[in-house]
This record gives sequence, C-alpha cells and structure tokens, in this order.
Amino acid sequence: MLFYNGTTILGAATLDATGEAFLTTSKLTVGTLALQAKYAGSATLNAALASLTQTLTAAPSVVSLQLLVNPSSAGRAIDLIATVATNLGTAPTGTVTFTSGSTTLGVVTLATATNGRAVLMTNALPSGSNTITATYSGTADINGSSAAIAQQVN
Repeated sequence: MLFYNGTTILGAATLDATGEAFLTTSKLTVGTLALQAKYAGSATLNAALASLTQTLTAAPSVVSLQLLVNPSSAGRAIDLIATVATNLGTAPTGTVTFTSGSTTLGVVTLATATNGRAVLMTNALPSGSNTITATYSGTADINGSSAAIAQQVN
C-alpha cells in the first residue's frame, strides 16, 4: 500500500493479517493535506483507493521564564532564562527575544542542542520595577508564545 499527500509519496506499508497498513511519517507540513492510501490489488483482492482531506495545525508552545537573582543590584549582570516547550517530542528551534517594557535586551537563537533553553546575560536593566518578557518566535510547525515576570532592580 502506498500513502500520498497530493502527488507526493509519503511511504509504503504492507497489509497485515487483518488487512490494515500503518505508516508513520515526519513528511507532513502545516496546512491542508490531501491524503490518499492506494492499494494496487492482488490475485484475490481488487485495487482500492481511500482519500481524506486533513488540516494540520502548528503545535502549541509554552514559554517559562526564570530569574535566578530577584531583586538585583543596578549594574549587576543577571541571567534571564527562558525555556520553550512543545508537545512534539523534539527540541524547538527559532528565537527568543527578551524585552524590558519596550526595550529589547537581546535575541537568543535556539538550537537543537539547547533543548529549548535560551539564556541572556544582561546588566542593562534600570533601577526600579521591570517587566521582563521572553517571546518565542515560533516556526512553521510551532506557534510562538511568551511569558513575563517582574524583576526588581535596587
């Protein structure tokens, strides 16, 4: 049995004793899919075709933001740590932008090796109460998200 998305072959699978075939693939992309399963037939079974239109949406993400020092002292460097999690079972890629109010503190690129963790060291926070936001950009397969936390600088 061959499985298709439109005219693209996703893979092949053999029918089991119950007449079912299963295919696991990572070749699907976000959007509307025209899926087909085509059975060529045999000496005792006719050929068959099954079609299905399926919409595949981007996976959700959740950002958690952690400050190891709070409150901090003016001019002292602190680490801003954001962790991006998804339900895909793989480490997300993309970027995390750290802001304080409307001021961008920095942008960190997530790589597979970081396991969704972005760390930015900064000493650019002004004295007083600051709202730190970590915003994950998302990718074609993962929606963006953000988290905010208050940081007091004395």
